[in-house]
Amino acid sequence: MSRLKIEKEFDNFLKVLWRWIKFPLLVIFYPKWKIAIILTLAILGIGTNVANYYILDHIKKTYLNIPLLKKSIINFTKSHLERAIVVGVADFSIWNGISFEDVRISAEEDFSSNKLIFFTRKIDFKVDIFGQNPNVFQKITIHNAKININLDNKISEDFWDKLVELPLPDIYFKNLELTLQKDGLDIFTTVRPLNVKIHKIQNDIETTFDDAPGYFPFNAKIYGESSFKKDNKTTMLAIKLKDYELVGIKGIVEKLIYVKPESGVSNGSIKLLKDKNSYEVNGSIDIQKLYGILNFFQEAKVEDVTLKTSFLLKGQNEKKDLPKSLFERKIEGLGLSVLEQIELGEKDLTNYKLSFGIKKVEDLLGHFNLKKFVDIKGNIKLDANITETGDIKDWFQINGYGQLENFNFESFQKPSLKIKLDNLDLNINGGNIYTRFSGKLFEKQFVSGINMKLKYAKFNQEDGKVVYPLNINIVHNMSLDDMVLENYYPIYQKIENYIQDSIKDRQEKMLPESFFIQTDVYKKYLENLEVNSNISTENLRISNNSVNLGKYKTSINTQKDKSLLISISGEDDLLKNKSNSIIAQIQYHNQLPAMSLKVSARSFLWFDETIKICGNTMYTNSIDTNLVWQGYGNNFSSFFDTQSLNGEITMKTNKIKQTDFAKNIHLGKYTNENVFNLFMNFRGYGRKISFSTIQIDGKQVFLRGNGEYELDKLVFSLNGNSGNQNYSFSISEDTENCFLK
Repeated sequence: MSRLKIEKEFDNFLKVLWRWIKFPLLVIFYPKWKIAIILTLAILGIGTNVANYYILDHIKKTYLNIPLLKKSIINFTKSHLERAIVVGVADFSIWNGISFEDVRISAEEDFSSNKLIFFTRKIDFKVDIFGQNPNVFQKITIHNAKININLDNKISEDFWDKLVELPLPDIYFKNLELTLQKDGLDIFTTVRPLNVKIHKIQNDIETTFDDAPGYFPFNAKIYGESSFKKDNKTTMLAIKLKDYELVGIKGIVEKLIYVKPESGVSNGSIKLLKDKNSYEVNGSIDIQKLYGILNFFQEAKVEDVTLKTSFLLKGQNEKKDLPKSLFERKIEGLGLSVLEQIELGEKDLTNYKLSFGIKKVEDLLGHFNLKKFVDIKGNIKLDANITETGDIKDWFQINGYGQLENFNFESFQKPSLKIKLDNLDLNINGGNIYTRFSGKLFEKQFVSGINMKLKYAKFNQEDGKVVYPLNINIVHNMSLDDMVLENYYPIYQKIENYIQDSIKDRQEKMLPESFFIQTDVYKKYLENLEVNSNISTENLRISNNSVNLGKYKTSINTQKDKSLLISISGEDDLLKNKSNSIIAQIQYHNQLPAMSLKVSARSFLWFDETIKICGNTMYTNSIDTNLVWQGYGNNFSSFFDTQSLNGEITMKTNKIKQTDFAKNIHLGKYTNENVFNLFMNFRGYGRKISFSTIQIDGKQVFLRGNGEYELDKLVFSLNGNSGNQNYSFSISEDTENCFLK
């Protein structure tokens, strides 16, 4: 053997020897305590995994039947809660016990609505695997759950009873998101997740909760406690709010002050006490920096409002000398004070009291975004008491007092209205209302008074709905120094637009036939209405700059046949003419409501524009007319389809001026630029009006012809002479075009 080969074999021997002796040498020369730790951890790790496997396998086989437990939970939920449930993967570990993942409970008997009342990613049932009863739960922990409870549902009433019946240990909710609903409103929603502990002591349950993050309880925005005692069915709930966001209690805020909050905070407390025979809920909530929307006027924004509110709701069914239920609400702040009480007494009759006051309306409205809609100033006070009598023919007894001082109201939306009241006193005695007030209407002085008698009946409909038909007897008197019709024209336009929109909807949507006497408006307010109203004005004008038309009186009265008669008559200062009158009769108690209108005028002073055609405006000094209009139907469209019109009109001392030069049509040349009289005889039915005679007569002008008007289109023809020149022409005008031939 060569020397090189011997050396190579010796090197291999040394390497193998080193592999065998290096670990003992490492143990001898390396610190012993470090080696001991490493060995101990290794042994524990291996031992734990081995033990966990065999222990879990032993417990599962000996004590636990997880599939059976899962099935029992599903069956219990379906039978007791009558709700569908899905339970995901089930497993068991030494540290967490039995775990169920993705647990869902439907709001219905199945999952067709996709609405859940309960959802959680994980539930842990902790068991004592080393105790005598490893199949008994020690505690239950529910992680990141979401619960939606509708308090109108009976399941919420029986919740504590069902919970007491279950052999459950303490229950812990970690990071619970909770929503409570009542009457369609979210009365409570968690802003931050809650930590809840439910502790059961025999037949009693005690609960604590807060939304403090981590281990800082002093930083909770909501916290409280509750208890339930099965023996006497007693429930207690106490809640404290500390800078809690209003969106979390928006349902409560809406119930209290009729505002849907978008931001703001609350401080206060709510407490509930309930037993077998009585219940009581009371609370005090300070609302700060409230921004939101008024429920009854969505366009009005509430800005930076601070109010103090309190409420009380209680009831009992044991003592007959006490009311069955009582609701009380108080609101204070920004000059506003409200005290409302609703008491349900013997025989289920209700007594309602209201005390309402605003020191300065302008201060309160300064926090509402209403400047573009309305401007209101003044002081308001109202005290009212409404009592149910039990007499179905006279169900409500109303008493009260109201007052307005230095009240100014001006609306900026069409139709605009401007009114100022120096003082208004309102007295209500047993349904008899008396009020006297004076002020300015559109800057014109007026004095008015109203005597009204209200009498409510009670009627149970076949569908179970209760309605309260109203018997109204109104006696109204009002006198104005001046009245300018131009101020009221926007109101007329509003009514006209409403009628046009109603006709359009009926034509486009093909609405079915309906009867006015079957509507709620008729049944509640018009079926038993009696009116006697008289309005007079000393000076009537078309516009502020127009001539005074004289004294006019308007009377509105219900007749024996229950029709409504409106009569307007006047006398001008110049001619002392008393023949000017308008009489309208409305018969709305019939299956087909009908209306008739008669207009009679002689030398009715006008001095204003009357007709606009093809860019020309005719100005008239006085008018003679006799016309009769009639119509009937259950809707405005029917009225226009069945209307009939007959009459004649003479417009005296007219002159034509071209006011729209873009149309390049000047009609003044046909009258030789002179004044003239215009006579028209007309007859119409439905939406068509025929002018059998149109005659223009004046100095050096005589034109005669006929025409018709249908569907916003006017066509007429005239021939004759003017200024020793013969003319024969026709005019056609619709909403867009005008043609002269």
